[in-house]
Amino acid sequence: MTNFETLDTQLLSHHTGIKPATNSKSILITTSCLILGLALLSSASFIEDHTSGLYLAAICFPFLLLLVALFFLIFRRKQLVYASTGSPIISGHLYFDKSQMDVVISMLNADSPENIEWTGFKAHGNARLVYMVSRDAKFAAIQLDEYIPHNYEPVTDIFYYSDHHVHPIAQLLLLNPNR
Repeated sequence: MTNFETLDTQLLSHHTGIKPATNSKSILITTSCLILGLALLSSASFIEDHTSGLYLAAICFPFLLLLVALFFLIFRRKQLVYASTGSPIISGHLYFDKSQMDVVISMLNADSPENIEWTGFKAHGNARLVYMVSRDAKFAAIQLDEYIPHNYEPVTDIFYYSDHHVHPIAQLLLLNPNR
């Protein structure tokens, strides 16, 4: 189990504002792919020349659509939402150097996160900031991990932000080019 799953699990068990929900876009895509795939597959029976490229396309393309539908049905059916607004949760992580851990912790502990502005995130690093932010920037959860050979281990508890404290943190996380 990775720390990313750990944050997910901890968030669901400790924070009542986060709920799993059905992803309606995924269900719509799955249904559309299934209907279109089955319709195209049945239309292949009307092609008399079974050696033509059109027949091959009429057989292969529907199977690709059915595989896409199966993928969305299995992997994209559920999503986490912030219950009070119904906004989907965006998850991710940012890397930085372990030497900057104190700076990041003090930034997260600040009484007024409106002044947060830090650009020390990198594409790779020996410390990582794991986050979950609602798409509407009304909720954020952040946990810091450090690399201990072969695994990232949590260093801090989960920081929860809501209301007016979230917007600057969400901007920092979601607009960062290294995410």
